[in-house]
Amino acid sequence: MFWAERGILKVLVLHPDGNVMGNILWPYSPTSEALTLLHAGAERFRERGYWVSFFPEGDGITFKREGAEYDCAQALVDLSESFDPIEVVEKDGPSGRVELTDLLDDDAQAAVRVKYLVPVDQLLLLESFSIGNTSFHAPLDGEEVDVERHRWGMALCDVPGADVQSGWAAEKKNNLCGTTDLLAYPLVEREIDVPAKIFHGRGSSVRGQEKFLNFVISDADLALNILRWALCSYRRLEYLPNKAGWVGDFAYAYIEPQFGPKKGELLSAKPNVLRVTNNWRGLEAQALSVDAAAPIADVLDGSWTLGLASSVKAAVRTFGQAYYLTEPEASFLSMLYATDALTGVGKLKGFRQRIWVAAVASKGNAELFEGILQSFIDLYSLRNHLVHQGQTFVELDREPRQVNQDMSRILRLCVEDIHNARYASTGELAAHVMERLSLPEFEDIARPHPLASRHHVKFPVREDRDLRAHLTQMA
Repeated sequence: MFWAERGILKVLVLHPDGNVMGNILWPYSPTSEALTLLHAGAERFRERGYWVSFFPEGDGITFKREGAEYDCAQALVDLSESFDPIEVVEKDGPSGRVELTDLLDDDAQAAVRVKYLVPVDQLLLLESFSIGNTSFHAPLDGEEVDVERHRWGMALCDVPGADVQSGWAAEKKNNLCGTTDLLAYPLVEREIDVPAKIFHGRGSSVRGQEKFLNFVISDADLALNILRWALCSYRRLEYLPNKAGWVGDFAYAYIEPQFGPKKGELLSAKPNVLRVTNNWRGLEAQALSVDAAAPIADVLDGSWTLGLASSVKAAVRTFGQAYYLTEPEASFLSMLYATDALTGVGKLKGFRQRIWVAAVASKGNAELFEGILQSFIDLYSLRNHLVHQGQTFVELDREPRQVNQDMSRILRLCVEDIHNARYASTGELAAHVMERLSLPEFEDIARPHPLASRHHVKFPVREDRDLRAHLTQMA
């Protein structure tokens, strides 16, 4: 976005020092319009007696004074007048050292494009594949995948002769010492826009690096939901991969910024105090088709951004995170509340809320609606015992894995329905839900249920005051 729409662009000036030339730096990639103004400013700066050259990486300008002694005060005047309306900020400002991140203020829209590779432990990936803009790279094992056949083998491997040594394989280590060690693990590859303030903050402090790394591995873990969505189950928690990025006691990511120097960088930190690991065998995965995880790929890649896309993305994130909550009751409640939020139940209670969620999950199929309704009524009864009476699944004599698998199935069905329909708004979703509940086959299922009379639900449902009010509110 052109900076005039966000205010004056601030640039950082490093004055020449001895034989070292001066630099003018900006914190994110300028648009074509902004770049035109920068070139015009550079030409005016030349006319004032300075030699000027743009960095080939596109993140700044180098300059020096020609034919005269350099004067910092005069140079600031020349810079400010040449590059107007840019605001020039000195490296050592009045309050101490100034960094690129200080130029951004609260500009949340400024971002830097970053390509990353994030390792995944407890995952046996048998072959590499891509879905949308996400690639999963099988580890370098020296047999099926060698240095030359690995997409990143030659770029990351720094072991002399590894490319000609037959059967050479990367070795798994609990602490990665360099980029070569990444090749022993399955890798998630994506390109994302990182807020410029977070991007530049990684070099200013340990906390800044932790924040940046957490941003990257959180995106990678959301992408890992492609595998969880297609292959994981609460009935088989032993076959769950670890959270993306974590190997041993640290989290890792290899990045190649698409702005500034293109040099790759391996980052490591402990962005979280607590985490969960799989103590068993982990997941074994082969290549998947895009159909296996279309809702996730679409919201990840931004190919669907309108309507309820952000709500689906939030639900998908909850779907993946719930696997790693150590208390099964917490997993269950997180998925149940995510389902309520996604389906827009609002203030609906009792049987009205149950048939509303079941109608979304049914995808318009009456037989599926009947099964989901019975399951969701049972699950919500469990929720009431957990929330209002402080009981646990053990006290209720319920198998946690089966309960959570049932809840996960309903959340998934709701995600799939909303994704397939591409509802433009919660109002459109509500209108479709009422249409489904008004179908004779749906009413024939809902009307006889004991809860319908107990909660005074009126049929046909369009004559029910609470449902009608909810529909009006959502419109």
